[in-house]
Amino acid sequence: MRNIKEIILHCTQTPNNASVGAMIKYWKEDLGWKSLGYHYIILPTGHVVNLEPIEKAANGAKGHNKNGLHIAYVGGAEDYNYNTWIDNRTDEQKESMKKLVEEAKAAHPKAKILGHCDVTDAKECPAFDVKEEFKYLNNKE
Repeated sequence: MRNIKEIILHCTQTPNNASVGAMIKYWKEDLGWKSLGYHYIILPTGHVVNLEPIEKAANGAKGHNKNGLHIAYVGGAEDYNYNTWIDNRTDEQKESMKKLVEEAKAAHPKAKILGHCDVTDAKECPAFDVKEEFKYLNNKE
C-alpha cells in the first residue's frame, strides 16, 4: 500500500456535463499518460467513479503523485474557456465529495486535505477553498 500523505481535490475545469470517457481519451491519447488524472471522479449526480486503484499513483499533480490520493469533480468551468474557474458543484457532488474525503481521511489520518492550487502556483483548481471547507478534518490527526 502506498503511504498517502496528501488527499488532493480537483475539478476537471470543464462544464459539469463533460464526459469522463473524453477525459480518459485526452489523458491517454493526447497526453500519452499511462496513469489517469485522478483516483476518483464525482459526476454531477453524485455518483463516484473509481478511475485508478489507490495502490497506483495517479497523474493529479506533478510532484505530488507518489503519496497523493486524487479526487475530482466534473466541473469547475461554465464552458470550455480554460481561463475561467467556477465552483459549480451540485449538492450531490458536494455530499459525495464530503463522504469520500471523510473516508479517505479515516483511512489515512495523517494525510493533509489540499486543493490542487495548494500544491502548485499554476492552478485555481478546484475552484473552491479546500482548506476552509475541510478544516474540520485537517485539524484531526
